[in-house]
Amino acid sequence: KKKTEENILKALLAAEDILPFVSPLESLATDIGIVEQVRFGTPSPYAGSGDKISISKIDFSIAFQGTIDTLLGYLSRFEDLRYFTGIQTITITAPAEGWGASSSISLGGVVYVKN
Repeated sequence: KKKTEENILKALLAAEDILPFVSPLESLATDIGIVEQVRFGTPSPYAGSGDKISISKIDFSIAFQGTIDTLLGYLSRFEDLRYFTGIQTITITAPAEGWGASSSISLGGVVYVKN
């Protein structure tokens, strides 16, 4: 059990330094040819945090222009990131031509960090 807790702590970002999460997000956007706007909230305690492992969560939002294929490619690569994260909301504002055309896409999520 102690080894499991150590491995979890190694995999979590430090709450005061989330830059290691930002860099892969920027690379992901560059790789698929989009410009994204990323915003982060402030750390807040995570209810699932135990006595031995103190975990917080940081809400984030990502916005970019793209098609449904762009979104699917982004999500596929996002899933491969090595951080404890979750996408909680996806908002697509599509033009009259439908969501196959370039749309405004917003993702809302959370990254879990150690205190």
